[in-house]
Amino acid sequence: MKESGGQIVLGGRAEQSEGGGFRRILVPLLLEYADGRHEVRLVFQDEARKDFQFELKERPKTIRVDPFQNNLAVYN
Repeated sequence: MKESGGQIVLGGRAEQSEGGGFRRILVPLLLEYADGRHEVRLVFQDEARKDFQFELKERPKTIRVDPFQNNLAVYN
C-alpha cells in the first residue's frame, strides 16, 4: 500500500501456475477501517499473473485475503 497524490493505493499480484491447472477465480479482499466499517474489493484473476491496483479514500486498519476461504488456494 502506498500514498500517491493524497490517495491511498492498494496494489498486488495474484499468481498461479500456467497450464492445465490454471483456474479463473475471484479473490475477495476484505478491508476493515478504524471506525469498524468494512469494504470488499474483488480481484478477478483471469491470467496466470494478474497485477491489481485499487484507489482507496483512506488507509484500512486490516486487509484480509479471501477471509471465508471461498477458493481452494494458498495465499502468501
